[in-house]
Amino acid sequence: MVSETGSKSLVEYAGLAREALARGKPLECHDSVAVERPGLYAVHAGPGARRQLKVKSADSLLYLGKAESSLRSRDVKSHFATGRTGQSTLRRSLAALLARELGLVPVSRGTGRNALTHYALESKGDNALTEWMSENLTLAIWPKPAGCVPLSRVERHLLIELDPPLNLTHVPTPRRELKAARADLARYARRGSQ
Repeated sequence: MVSETGSKSLVEYAGLAREALARGKPLECHDSVAVERPGLYAVHAGPGARRQLKVKSADSLLYLGKAESSLRSRDVKSHFATGRTGQSTLRRSLAALLARELGLVPVSRGTGRNALTHYALESKGDNALTEWMSENLTLAIWPKPAGCVPLSRVERHLLIELDPPLNLTHVPTPRRELKAARADLARYARRGSQ
């Protein structure tokens, strides 16, 4: 539905984004693409990786997010970068679900308001997580088109509709098990830093 001004509606933008984000590509496909624009991104996993994560969804979509300034900085240089677990909710969720299998050891991210919930990983474990992600996950991107409604509105619409299993907020299904697993790693990291 196009408004009287000729711009698309939220539902139309969400439909375009959903279509673009439906299938991921290996990360190296995005390395050479200049995506220094804001947009939405989706992280996907095949059946084997979903089994490892104990994700019950038959859909490959694991996580949906937005990059307000640069898809490259948010995805390639944050979520998929070694040493960035403390700054990435996706990496912390994956770490919580794969900790035992990959031998990941959480460490305190430091002090401040996020110290109780945000944790990093020891270097060896952070490398192992990045390697697992590179081998098992794919990425889809949707650069924000000119004239688009705010990304936060499109993201929330899709989060409610698609209910990605690793998203913690704005989704219709509570993530009790994932939140508990993350809290366990955060407690372990705090105890180790004392």
